[in-house]
Amino acid sequence: LGCGLLLLVALTALMGCCVSELISRAVGRAAGGIQFLGGLLIGSGCALYPLGWNSEEVRQTCGNLSEQYELGTCTIGWAYYCTGGGAAAAMLICTWLACFSGKKQKQYPY
Repeated sequence: LGCGLLLLVALTALMGCCVSELISRAVGRAAGGIQFLGGLLIGSGCALYPLGWNSEEVRQTCGNLSEQYELGTCTIGWAYYCTGGGAAAAMLICTWLACFSGKKQKQYPY
């Protein structure tokens, strides 16, 4: 669901390159809110992922030492960290940029 929301915002931004009337201050703020919600959903998925580490399948693979938030003899791959970093970027950077959407730019005399 979170990836779908982020995809929706990305497609809206791509369509905004062709249709200049599509992008306005209200659309930019709404897109920032949708990106924050998408990043929050992805981040919560990353936070809840370790709750399944005490299942029987994980214990067979990683040893009997695995519990919730304690993986045992296995290690976490780079994809988990990239997903968490992407969720943080979606929540922080994109939302911060949406706060400045629609600001009037300075008019230069030349």
